[in-house]
Amino acid sequence: RSQSMGRAVVGLARRAIRLRRTFTTISEEASWPGLSPGFAVDKFGQKGRGIRAVNGAKRGDVVVDLEPIVVLQRDIEMGLNADPMLGNAEVSELVQLCKSEGIRFPAMVLLMASQSLLYEQGFDAYWTRVYRLNHATIADEMHPVYMRCHMFTMQALFSIYSEKKLEEFLSATYTARWFARTLNTLHINAMRCPETKDTVLFETGSMFNHSCNPNVIVEWEVSENQVTRAKFRTIRDVGEGEECTISYVHPSVSQKERENTLGFGYGIHCRTKCDCKLD
Repeated sequence: RSQSMGRAVVGLARRAIRLRRTFTTISEEASWPGLSPGFAVDKFGQKGRGIRAVNGAKRGDVVVDLEPIVVLQRDIEMGLNADPMLGNAEVSELVQLCKSEGIRFPAMVLLMASQSLLYEQGFDAYWTRVYRLNHATIADEMHPVYMRCHMFTMQALFSIYSEKKLEEFLSATYTARWFARTLNTLHINAMRCPETKDTVLFETGSMFNHSCNPNVIVEWEVSENQVTRAKFRTIRDVGEGEECTISYVHPSVSQKERENTLGFGYGIHCRTKCDCKLD
């Protein structure tokens, strides 16, 4: 695999500057994969982007149907097992460090860094898909915690890919700011599959805003205990121009759990009456 990887990354170093420029110039006009006709990604005031039923929708209509950008299995996320693509990377040490510092998704960032090097449509295309999504604010100066966790991530990557030219490319492209940007993108876009406990990142699927009274549910497709696809389907009629929403938390959780998950995970402070279970 080392030789094929070496051939695959020839010339990548020369594209590092162009790639970083791409991160800040993603076209809003690009199509959204898996989005059914009659629905559109639109802006909804202070909530930002969401999905609108342009002409309305009937109960049972599929709004979005697509494969995920990346799937991280639960045991890998916990540092208990190794993903074949990550080889002998010190995932466990990275996970434990970030966990102690309160940083989520480090193993997923590492997996994405590795996947993007072999992405069929090209390295730039992979990160264009990721960075058109919303992300939390990034400070001008990286916090020392991010710098330390970024260093561990790079050490893990170098343990997988030892080619000199590739190491130069990784160092130039996968900077501390890239690390923080990717973590912050996952922080507000990654989803958890209730059945497998996989952490999943979708492109168009990330455009759904939360509602405690959603009109769309997620139907997960699983093969060999791993998420392969998802359909976002309406559970009632949706009015013309109405926003399509999902719930970011399971309906069975208590009110306190709901508030903690929405507040910590997404910065959402719910002020509406909902049917969630009371403590």
